[in-house]
Amino acid sequence: MIVTLVVAFVSILIILVLVIELMAKKKMDSCVLVEQKDGYPLVIPRATNSVVVETFNGIVKPAIGLDKENLGMKLLQAAKKNKNKTGMYLSWFVGRLAVTAFEEDVIKEVLVKKGDIFKKFTNFVESFDKMFGKNVASVEGETWKNQRNVINPSFHYLHLKKLVPTFVITVNKCLSKWEKYGKTCEPFEISNYLSKLTLDSLGNAAFSHDFATLDDKLDQEYHDYRTIVDEFANPLRSIKYYEKLNIKRNKDYFAASERFFDFLKGITEKRKDLHKKNEENGEVEKYDDLLELMVKGNEENILSDEELIHNMLIFFLAGHETTSNTLGFIIALLALNQDVQDRLYKEIVEHTQDGVHPTYDELKEMDYLNQVIKETFRLWPTAFVISRVCSKDTTLNGYFIPKGTILLLNSFSVNRDPEIWGEDCDSFDPDRMEKDNIKGKNPFLGFGIGSRSCLGNNFSLLEMRLFICMTLLKYKIKPHTKEIKIPRNFALALDPSFKISIESR
Repeated sequence: MIVTLVVAFVSILIILVLVIELMAKKKMDSCVLVEQKDGYPLVIPRATNSVVVETFNGIVKPAIGLDKENLGMKLLQAAKKNKNKTGMYLSWFVGRLAVTAFEEDVIKEVLVKKGDIFKKFTNFVESFDKMFGKNVASVEGETWKNQRNVINPSFHYLHLKKLVPTFVITVNKCLSKWEKYGKTCEPFEISNYLSKLTLDSLGNAAFSHDFATLDDKLDQEYHDYRTIVDEFANPLRSIKYYEKLNIKRNKDYFAASERFFDFLKGITEKRKDLHKKNEENGEVEKYDDLLELMVKGNEENILSDEELIHNMLIFFLAGHETTSNTLGFIIALLALNQDVQDRLYKEIVEHTQDGVHPTYDELKEMDYLNQVIKETFRLWPTAFVISRVCSKDTTLNGYFIPKGTILLLNSFSVNRDPEIWGEDCDSFDPDRMEKDNIKGKNPFLGFGIGSRSCLGNNFSLLEMRLFICMTLLKYKIKPHTKEIKIPRNFALALDPSFKISIESR
């Protein structure tokens, strides 16, 4: 009986989404050029008789649906299919018409030239907005400046340099788990290890909390975190009334969100109390993590406790997934490209004096390592789309964009544009990232550009560089899975079934 009800419920949801997609397609097909405004063409949907977006050739089907395609791959295919002089096309995004931009110049116009007009678009899933609140990635104006001034010093290179020992401990723990595979050459899946590695590293470096997932300590905080992350990949959550449904999945998600917020709140409050006590007693600070620097930087109480927690939460979630997913692609590409791996190994050996792990300064000397990371992110950008909303009537690439228009900036298509990267842009070639070859190009476009670029980028890069170096110094990586596959998801990630084998050096 219960199984029948579940099947019926899922079937109804699928039909609902398909109906929404059909309505969206019909609505987009009804968009026709009907008038001009100040010399710029307008598109007016007949169904609403109100200005929505500018005219573009090529109306594509909704970007989000219950099919087998990954969202990133759909956006890449749509950009290739709808290549036109505007650099934009109409799409359907969480229940609304949106403009998807896929040309580099158009994206830069949105992020840099008109960054004060195209604001962060955050209110597409109510529970996400409530959970993350006012963080540096979502706020604007003076609030954003105040938050950035408090948080930015935490990612200064002098502090990152101090985090190297913390990262080294966690990487060593992960690689010790691989020793059994090095002895037997038995193939194994890497995604789960990398997810645990980055989670433990982040917990220790961010607020000195060891989740110990590499030791298989899967406590309540870990399960709550995984529940939250899994819901980010749930396409049904973008449906307006899905969160109103009284179902177990919603109950579990809301409960996990509340518990994880309280967990971070408890850590933050204890740290502030300890910081105050140490100041009163003239004692030296015990911690040297990101939270400590944020608390120190907020001595004038520029940010509320809630804002501190929201910023820790967004950094935690964004930093873990993007780092873990990118590391997965790097390991896979090194396994599938033995010549690149051999060349990188020689560079690492040359610059690592103790032969075990490089120092912060030694990492800075490894140009080919940086090229490998950049080329991986170009091919598989784990942050591949940026959302914005137009705050007032303006133009974009010479076309009129009305106030309220949602924009999706598709950096994935820019990263695979043959006019920028060459006809072999779908192949893996780290030499493409040599200094002379990369001038004027940005493979990290998905992390944003200008003043709103990702604050934690260098933090993530440091962790990745150390893991790659320490792994190759200890093991030679060989492919068991022969190609990269991408699961259906909102994010670009390596299929969990991808396997490698390793040989001890």
